[in-house]
Amino acid sequence: MAISNVSTSRLIVGGIFVGLMPNSDSQEKGMSQDNPYHLSSVLKSLHSKLDPRRFSWLTPEMSAAIGCILGANYGFFPSVEEITVVYDGTILGKAQGSRKTLLIGKYDDVVRLWKYLLAVTKLTTLEWMAAESRFAAKVGYVFDPQN
Repeated sequence: MAISNVSTSRLIVGGIFVGLMPNSDSQEKGMSQDNPYHLSSVLKSLHSKLDPRRFSWLTPEMSAAIGCILGANYGFFPSVEEITVVYDGTILGKAQGSRKTLLIGKYDDVVRLWKYLLAVTKLTTLEWMAAESRFAAKVGYVFDPQN
């Protein structure tokens, strides 16, 4: 099925509505960038609420990992560009512009700290979902079918 010109903001595929990116006439339809549910505004809010400089109890390594998870640079040295979970449950971060790795912590400790950070910042449901999806994409969650 080929679509040459899509002028609506929704498309029906197999009987299911699929949302598309807003097109140029979306401003006329009331979908402005000031919409609090727009992804960019949710990420801006996450960047400010989860800013590690607000929490004195965070280690510099965890602060750099938070910057990597959120895709933000908070000015921590070294800045982490990639996170790896090793077989023994250790989380390592690859420092930006370097081949050296940074020990961030044990997997269980990092997940516990991340959950606590989300709890104390009083995120909205949408912000919480965005933060958790970014953590799952960068670090990952262990699937345990017994729990």
